[in-house]
Amino acid sequence: MKTTSTQERARKRIWAQRLALFVGVPLAVLGGVRAVSWAALTLKSWTTGETLTAADLNGNFAAIAAALTPAEAVANFNAGTMAGAAVKLGAVSATAVQFDLRWAMQHAAAGGACAAASPVGDSVAGHVVLPKPTGVTCTAACAANTAGMYTQCRTSIAIGTIRMTQATSNSDQVALNYNYGCGDSQASYDEVGGTGLTSSYTAYCCCYR
Repeated sequence: MKTTSTQERARKRIWAQRLALFVGVPLAVLGGVRAVSWAALTLKSWTTGETLTAADLNGNFAAIAAALTPAEAVANFNAGTMAGAAVKLGAVSATAVQFDLRWAMQHAAAGGACAAASPVGDSVAGHVVLPKPTGVTCTAACAANTAGMYTQCRTSIAIGTIRMTQATSNSDQVALNYNYGCGDSQASYDEVGGTGLTSSYTAYCCCYR
């Protein structure tokens, strides 16, 4: 039994050293061993413009499956996300930027909040949501940044403190938001300036025509 336990600990140590596949930073202690690197696992990588084949991709999946159980892979992903690591999808074209799922979630939340703040039929061409510039009102931002199309401001919405895991109780708060109004010009919460994922809130302008 002692030999089996030693082998099991060694196996877990190898797993932990490979747990950085899904996130870009070292992770917190998981299963008693700190995750340090994915370098020990040989995976096919691609650069922009290269062809991704099914055989290569399936080979990577097979290598991962041989090293990690599904539960361990999910635990790694969740641990990295909770620790603030960037969770990204690869670029889809030569000119495309990478997609960060947390920003996508912020944008969807802002879009829904702007829609909820708008009465039925208040615009002939829908609405747009803009990142609110620091120190600038949404009244000014809508007028200046939509090429004359959506120059009216409905309000300024701030989205923040989004829970990254499933709620376990009906009393759990899953997100917070503010409706600041079009005249708010506070110098904070500007996504373009990089705030929002590591600070409390990100502010957006709800613009229409």
